[in-house]
Amino acid sequence: MGVAALLFFSAILVALGVSGSGVVAGYAIGGVILSIVGLIGAAFVKSHPRLASAAMLISGGLGFSVVLGFRIGALLLLVAGIIGLIRKEKSVEPTPATPSLPVRFEEEKARAEVEIGSIAYWPPGKALCIFFGATPVSKREEPRAYGSVNVFAKVVGDPTVFRKVRDDDEVILERHES
Repeated sequence: MGVAALLFFSAILVALGVSGSGVVAGYAIGGVILSIVGLIGAAFVKSHPRLASAAMLISGGLGFSVVLGFRIGALLLLVAGIIGLIRKEKSVEPTPATPSLPVRFEEEKARAEVEIGSIAYWPPGKALCIFFGATPVSKREEPRAYGSVNVFAKVVGDPTVFRKVRDDDEVILERHES
């Protein structure tokens, strides 16, 4: 039985005046509160992984003592919280595939969401980015940068041709007057 069903049935029991129904209602309300804490934790996994992990651990740990219907969810929150705490953050450093540019610009109207064909500068990595499809941090098919980038140009033509570029290939960018 889920938390919502328990809350519904406990409300009926309280309305009928059944003894002990207040305890059942308390468990149901506790389950709802812990579910909300777990959802808040899940919402902050990317931006604040340690805080999110702690929220999921608290919610999952206390959830085991609340109701049977919440035990599976509590177990999942405990596992997610533990994984969040022991997970190593990937360092986003320039690699040979993304060498540093000999220039330095500050963030100006920087954003992580970009369009296919956008050409941008990534200040933390001092790198030029050409977005031609989904990236490892994309949520769907549209590209998304690892961090905030300054978009300053757009590819003229089909940007998907960059899928064929390999690590050692030389790419020449030219200004196109429109």
